[in-house]
Amino acid sequence: MAYVPYGYTVKDGVITVDEKAAGQVKEFFEKYISGLSLTVAGEQAGIEKTHSVMGRILKNILYLGNDVYPAIIDKETFDKAEEICQYNSEKVLE
Repeated sequence: MAYVPYGYTVKDGVITVDEKAAGQVKEFFEKYISGLSLTVAGEQAGIEKTHSVMGRILKNILYLGNDVYPAIIDKETFDKAEEICQYNSEKVLE
């Protein structure tokens, strides 16, 4: 497997949740929803990644879980973050 998203790890060939990183992902989503920017929310959650990587984390549907990836974020939280991201994108274009 070439790429495993932040918050996951591979153990014995199976993708599992990295509890520390997954907690940071959850905190990042919460902080972003509370009104912080991508970078600030990431920094406060302890994720040291670039703005573009933080944006990809925010849009990565794998965090909702599927047959391979365990869920880290619930759908309501993911959808709210997406709504805010969309609103912010449209606001910038005005």
